[in-house]
Amino acid sequence: MVQIRERISGKKKRNAPHSIIPYIGGKYGLVSRIIPLIKWCAESYELAGLIEGAAGGARIMLNTSPDLFEHRILNDLDLSLAKLYAAIGDKELVYQLIKRLNELEYSKEVFDTAVLDRDLDAELADRRIYKGTSSIVNAAAYTFICAHQSHAANMKGYDRGREARCYSDYYDKVDCLDAFQPLLEGVTVTHGSCLDLVDEYYDRGEYFMYIDMPYPEKTMRGGNHYKYNCTHEVLEELANKLINTKMKIALSSYPCDIYDRLCDQHGWQRLFLKMKSVTMGGTASLKGAECLYINFEIPFELEDSITSGCLW
Repeated sequence: MVQIRERISGKKKRNAPHSIIPYIGGKYGLVSRIIPLIKWCAESYELAGLIEGAAGGARIMLNTSPDLFEHRILNDLDLSLAKLYAAIGDKELVYQLIKRLNELEYSKEVFDTAVLDRDLDAELADRRIYKGTSSIVNAAAYTFICAHQSHAANMKGYDRGREARCYSDYYDKVDCLDAFQPLLEGVTVTHGSCLDLVDEYYDRGEYFMYIDMPYPEKTMRGGNHYKYNCTHEVLEELANKLINTKMKIALSSYPCDIYDRLCDQHGWQRLFLKMKSVTMGGTASLKGAECLYINFEIPFELEDSITSGCLW
């Protein structure tokens, strides 16, 4: 165990965020700007709970101190992805997951099986049928495989070039998965719509919710990046639900009319984080203005450090 943790710290770049899987739009380059805001908010408002409403790469949960909140919720609409985090947070299942991944060959055949398994589970889950879906460990293993072995982390197409370049490194990552267990221990992992969580915790002023839904289609370039993209209507519904919530909200997006009206009409604030290069998903390198929409006031010093790029 000690050796595993030493290997992780030895490979990890200085100040690099904790990350289990590569994920399109996973906020890897923005963690250092978002986490200080959450920490300040938790301490200043004496918050009790943290909700990551659309987990994706779960970078917020993985990089927020477990001691900062009494209750933590990690949710995603992707059932197999939710099972990955549930398995890693469990003291027994995480070692079953490591064993299972070591049994599975790094190959296109295994990858194709993993993609099919995830697709079948998604079809059942979309119909609210959970009987017959994969076990937590198998679903977790197949999700890990799809994320790490696919082209540009698209979880769809096998990247044969990575097989030669990353074979040994891949199994090193597998063997180190238990290092993430303490970060996710005690986290309530749920599967469902982020909008339903907004409804459930709408009046809970002691909760902080971070939302990173797929961005509005008008602000995106390229094809469908996610298993579950969001229509304009869904994001409009989300914005309407957030107007008077008592929760503290931080919502990631490129600038867009849907969320700008929260600022113009309802007192929200839009923080510019950085111009971000977008290269994942197989698209050409593009620039997007990453912003954070918040419904609470913060001191100027904190805003300045976040928007100017001061890191922790």
